[in-house]
Amino acid sequence: MIIFEIPIVNIYFLINYIKTPNIRVEIVTLAFNFTLISFGFVTLLRTQSTKTKLSILEQLERDIIIHNINENDIKARLQEEYLGQEIGEWLTVKLSLRRLCL
Repeated sequence: MIIFEIPIVNIYFLINYIKTPNIRVEIVTLAFNFTLISFGFVTLLRTQSTKTKLSILEQLERDIIIHNINENDIKARLQEEYLGQEIGEWLTVKLSLRRLCL
């Protein structure tokens, strides 16, 4: 949380003292603050993505231990939930499902 509090204070300072002759310092400070905020958001999004991937793997590990899943089911779940399928294989599956519906 401290990452976001420091830039807000500097932005407030810039808005109140915009008429000062040393405006270049405030503009550089503002640019730095926006960069810092952007870095904070990117870090937050990456952390959330990592947590999601780890929870998928933890669920798979638990199912392997508890339910004794075989190797083919493990591979299928890894492709569906974690890695994703190759585009050719994905299209083949979608087309075959489409043909079954017709």
